[in-house]
Amino acid sequence: MSTTRPHGNDNSHSAIQIDPPQQQQQQPVVHSTTAATFLLPTHRPNYNDDDNDNDEDSGEDGPLLNDRTGGSNSGRQRREQRGVESTPFLYRLHDGLSDLSAKLKSYWSAPRSYKAPLTGWLKVLRWVLIFLGIALVFALLGLTGWLLYEFTYVCKADERHSVQLQYSFNPEHYKNFFFHLDQDTVGEISVFQYSPLYDGDSSDEVQIHVNARGSSGDITRAVTLGTIASPENSSLEANIYLSMHEFERERVLRKGCVDINVRIVFPSNMTNYEFLKVHNRNKGGVNILLGQVSYGTNSYSAVNSFNNNNGERARLSLDRLDIKTNDGEVYFANAVVKEELKAVSAQGSIVGKVTVDKRVEMESKGQTFVTVFSDSSDLDLKVSAEIMGQIRMASYQGHVAMTTWSNLDRPSVFSRDGSFVRQKKTLQTLTGYFPYPNGTEPTGPLPRVEINSGRPIFQITE
Repeated sequence: MSTTRPHGNDNSHSAIQIDPPQQQQQQPVVHSTTAATFLLPTHRPNYNDDDNDNDEDSGEDGPLLNDRTGGSNSGRQRREQRGVESTPFLYRLHDGLSDLSAKLKSYWSAPRSYKAPLTGWLKVLRWVLIFLGIALVFALLGLTGWLLYEFTYVCKADERHSVQLQYSFNPEHYKNFFFHLDQDTVGEISVFQYSPLYDGDSSDEVQIHVNARGSSGDITRAVTLGTIASPENSSLEANIYLSMHEFERERVLRKGCVDINVRIVFPSNMTNYEFLKVHNRNKGGVNILLGQVSYGTNSYSAVNSFNNNNGERARLSLDRLDIKTNDGEVYFANAVVKEELKAVSAQGSIVGKVTVDKRVEMESKGQTFVTVFSDSSDLDLKVSAEIMGQIRMASYQGHVAMTTWSNLDRPSVFSRDGSFVRQKKTLQTLTGYFPYPNGTEPTGPLPRVEINSGRPIFQITE
């Protein structure tokens, strides 16, 4: 049905019938408070303003379709346009994260003249990051300095920083003497019976003279000579150590910042002493220089009593002698041992001349080259050397047994008269004996010489 609208300025009200539209536009519907379903606005939700929602949602070019809205809210707008229903909590979470991202972006991208306001925990985070950065810089500087010190700094003992220590004791009161350099020290130990440096006072006591050189005065002042006396068993122990903390001792030792020279001088009129034990537990050798000593330009050497024209022996004899080095040589000159001799060089060699009567044990990582003087029927000589073990004797009548673990060298026996009688020989073993003058084999187990080495050699010089 159609209705004709009158013309003119007639302001009267009349019933007008309007044809229904071809497409009826759907208007937003607001439900009652009992029904919570409604379309969300584009701005931050205000759930108590329903009229504004209806106004904003109308029109084709309304805020929902405005391209300028953009950003993080465009996704929510498209969902609202399609009528997607979301919970208020998710919207609040999304809005909060969007605001936080915008603040952080504005803070880092803004000029220095402008700084976006930060929340309290962000300020705390900023200061924590600043502190960690400063700590990292100092840590890198410290690591660089430590590496430069460890790999470039060279510590050298200097004569300008030196100290002398001295101790003496009566050998009649202490017949057993044990001296050692500890593991945190480096140096040489020498034993004399006569020395022109310390013989002027003609003392009847055993003297210990220590000369320590260091890279600084603090190191030399830390060098200490300690003693432990036991009068009940007539023994005395003395040692040299550094009075430092453990990490400082390790640094001094690793860098070689200290060098110690020890001289033990026995009285020149002394003929016998019961037991002498000398150990060098770190790097350095032990020298047994008994008898009168002649000094050269750069080194000293003992005049062996067996080479003297008068045939006199060294004036001082020891009942027992125990020598050990960790990384250094053992050197004998004019040593006379009656009962037992033990010599060990864990990383070095054993060299020299010694007079022995009974039991002898020598062990070295390197070479053992020793001349032995003995006419005793109780001689029991055992030598072990990693590289070469060579024993020389002026005369000998007894059994010989030699063993090698090398496939290249063979056990060897040399004598001028060719009197050696071979009993058994293989690629790595050799056994036999030197007979008595009448040509018979020695009947007892002693005297005996045993050499175990990479290259064992036994030689008779006369």
